[in-house]
Amino acid sequence: MKTIKTSFAFFLSALIFSLLCLNCSSDINEANNYQSSSEEKIRELTLQMINGTITDLVTNTFIEPFTWSVIVETEEKAIVRFEFLIPSRALHIIVGRSKPYTYNLNPGMNLLSFAKAKEIVLTIQSGEINWWILRKDKQGINWEYRFYITENEKMWDVRLNAANGTVIRHN
Repeated sequence: MKTIKTSFAFFLSALIFSLLCLNCSSDINEANNYQSSSEEKIRELTLQMINGTITDLVTNTFIEPFTWSVIVETEEKAIVRFEFLIPSRALHIIVGRSKPYTYNLNPGMNLLSFAKAKEIVLTIQSGEINWWILRKDKQGINWEYRFYITENEKMWDVRLNAANGTVIRHN
């Protein structure tokens, strides 16, 4: 009788374990499908803003906010980094990492194109753009372009409201 109870307990344990594993397998497949569809959506969102080749697409889940990080190389060989929030896929930041800054980039959301923002900033401050960034201000309300420009060995920080082009800072 004890052997039958032990065998039945073993059988029941194995059955429960198998069912749990099937459920886990289902969860893993769901997560992989979500990851794959999210990755495709991030690629699509990025390439709607800029023409180029995606050279890297990774998730950052070590430091909050968690993001998708996308590196794009333009036809002119410039490098632009995009970050999208996980899981919403909302744009978080765009960084122009290398020259030439001759590409056409349109972030949407009723914001100025990069070309228009660059045109405005170079009428305010002459010089050479070292790098630029598009992100929300410290309050997290308004989008702003920040340009770092060198002229006569002096670095200038010029910030524009990304919606209307008004100068926020010039120093």
